Amino acid sequence: LYDTFSAFGGITQPPKVMYDSETGAPKGFGFVSFDSFEAADYAIECMNGAYLGGRQIVVQYAYKKVRCY
Repeated sequence: LYDTFSAFGGITQPPKVMYDSETGAPKGFGFVSFDSFEAADYAIECMNGAYLGGRQIVVQYAYKKVRCY
């Protein structure tokens, strides 16, 4: 992921691929943190719907879930 997405701008931390805690199998999604909204927008524009590793990918903003107590 780093090699692919670093072409769009600075990455602030290593990309994270999510894995199933029980099986260790990848869940099919991950996260990339860019240093600017412009870099993230550019990656979304260019990579959403593209193929990576033989699979079509969805690239979008990730939003933190808000917990209401």
